[in-house]
Amino acid sequence: MEVFEAQVAGRLVLPWEPISIMPIGDIQYAGGGRNDPADIDRLRKHVEWGVEHGCWFLGMGDYIDFARPTVRSKLRALGDDDVTEVLLDRAATDLEEHVLAVLRPTRDRWLTLVEGHHYFQHLDGTTTGQRFARELGCRYGGDAAMLRLTFCQEPDKLRGRMIQTKLFVHHGHGGGSTLAGPLAKYERFAAHCAAQVFFIGHHHRVMVVPFDQLDVSSRGEPVLFHHTRAIVLTGSFLRGYMQGSAMGGRARGSYVERAVLPPVALGAPIVTLAPKERHIAGRRVALVDVRGSV
Repeated sequence: MEVFEAQVAGRLVLPWEPISIMPIGDIQYAGGGRNDPADIDRLRKHVEWGVEHGCWFLGMGDYIDFARPTVRSKLRALGDDDVTEVLLDRAATDLEEHVLAVLRPTRDRWLTLVEGHHYFQHLDGTTTGQRFARELGCRYGGDAAMLRLTFCQEPDKLRGRMIQTKLFVHHGHGGGSTLAGPLAKYERFAAHCAAQVFFIGHHHRVMVVPFDQLDVSSRGEPVLFHHTRAIVLTGSFLRGYMQGSAMGGRARGSYVERAVLPPVALGAPIVTLAPKERHIAGRRVALVDVRGSV
């Protein structure tokens, strides 16, 4: 797991003001142009809105639909074949470049970027996620990352009240046929992890589920308070059911259609973290408020 202090606009300590985060993942672009299941037009509009409104981004994995785990194992079993390896490398690079062309306006506005299940390992050893992190100007988060963000009332002088929040970022794993199915797993995990917000991809669902935790103040006479944590399922840009979908000149649906998986609402959420003070029992308590929209 990667663990680090996230930089925002080159700063490790942030001003005492809200920050909005847009997680993006599960694009799974396969190179089919306008008929591709990946809704690139929706992604482009989503990115443009985020840049216009000063948002920051998290990469959630599965940026292209190339070489899922079972396919990668079969490719390794084929052994060395220089020509085939070069052709596959070139094909994966073309897919990556198409998605990066949409995401490049966000360069240097990413907190981190993790890997997913669908990626390619290139001849130089780098993966899709590593190349995206390099091109978008952020630290590569590997399989999972925990980030710390620090807010300060006078960040340039490191004075005034300070408060920290911690983010857990993971592509996600496993299934669940009901809306609440994936949440049960991460609710259990949240009992074992001190992060305030859990960003989870993979499940192609857009959900921001807040829950509160009791605590007492750490200084002076103890004061009981609560702060809000949240599990965030970060959505998808992959269309599961498309009228007239075809492959190789014959009618054929996506893997979502073939497996009779439920359709999902496309897009991704926006999570706002806002430092603030509450006056509780005559005392000032600093908190980070979590707000989500979909």
